[in-house]
Amino acid sequence: MFILSGMFAGVAGFLYAHIIKIVEPSNLEVHMSMQAVVMCIIGGVGTLSGAIFGAVIIVIVNELLRAVEQYRILLFYLLILVIVLFFPKGLGWYVERLFGFLVEKVRGG
Repeated sequence: MFILSGMFAGVAGFLYAHIIKIVEPSNLEVHMSMQAVVMCIIGGVGTLSGAIFGAVIIVIVNELLRAVEQYRILLFYLLILVIVLFFPKGLGWYVERLFGFLVEKVRGG
């Protein structure tokens, strides 16, 4: 599994470098590398659907915070702190439970 994830990370890095046409340290900030970990934490650790859900949430939040560029990273990490404090199992876990509950309501009623 570790080898497979390393392969995907290498391919992603290659494609990213190809798209931006230059590779320099400022392109690979700590914020960029932390996003992968944050995606899993927000979505819920241990589930593929949680990681995908976390990735979607992170991309949307990053785009919404582009309007306040000066405070984007600060607001981003404050949002993560709030999510970790109030949703310790990740947002994906709660969404899956809500979806399961709604499916049971529809089937049962």
